[in-house]
Amino acid sequence: MPLYKLRSARFATTLPKPLSRVTTLKWIMKDYLKLRKEELKKRGAKGFTLMEMLIVVAIIAVLIAIAIPIFTSQLEKSREATDMANVRSAYAECSASVLSGVKTANDVTVDKTGAGVVTATKTVTLNQTKTGWEGEAPKIADITVGDWGPGTVTVTVKDNGDAPSFTYTAS
Repeated sequence: MPLYKLRSARFATTLPKPLSRVTTLKWIMKDYLKLRKEELKKRGAKGFTLMEMLIVVAIIAVLIAIAIPIFTSQLEKSREATDMANVRSAYAECSASVLSGVKTANDVTVDKTGAGVVTATKTVTLNQTKTGWEGEAPKIADITVGDWGPGTVTVTVKDNGDAPSFTYTAS
């Protein structure tokens, strides 16, 4: 197999002829780095080369590019969980107000109609930034909630046997 000599200002290496350009460049870089390290050892220089620093920066950049979408997804899931906990808490407060017939919390509105129906209402502000749910849509009082997003939810509970209602208003 014929061999070709590639020459540079600093080194020479011998390669077999039928190599691609990429493979040739890899061989050249490998030889260059080897010669560079030997040169640094002769001078007694300590520290990292620019190439080593660039490789470390590239690895860190790749890790960050992978981590950011995962982090934002987990952040949105936590916002959704907080919103659902707040809506469930509002449902519990409204139910307690309806059962007792009195206002149990400062932000719950209790309305007693002439027909003896007690209605409790509370509005909850949602913190999530995207419309829809990351996972399966949750249920509150056997009612599957819709695709909520940024906005408010008004929880209404009545003591006449009607199912509770959750009214979403987009912001």
